[in-house]
Amino acid sequence: METVRRLKLNEHEALTEERRKIWAKVSDLIGQYTHAKSHCTDGGNPAAKQRMRDLACQMRQSVRPTEELS
Repeated sequence: METVRRLKLNEHEALTEERRKIWAKVSDLIGQYTHAKSHCTDGGNPAAKQRMRDLACQMRQSVRPTEELS
């Protein structure tokens, strides 16, 4: 939050809205991941395991330094 204050990131409505969209997307990915994980607790669901891998890959991509607003 300190970085947001120092860089005055909340003073530009368009930037704030784009950051909000990205947070919503990542929160949705996390929710989907935990849902898939709950179907994979005993290790017997290969589809859920693959879904977890795919979602983890998407989450890693969203935090790359080269990714917009990461």
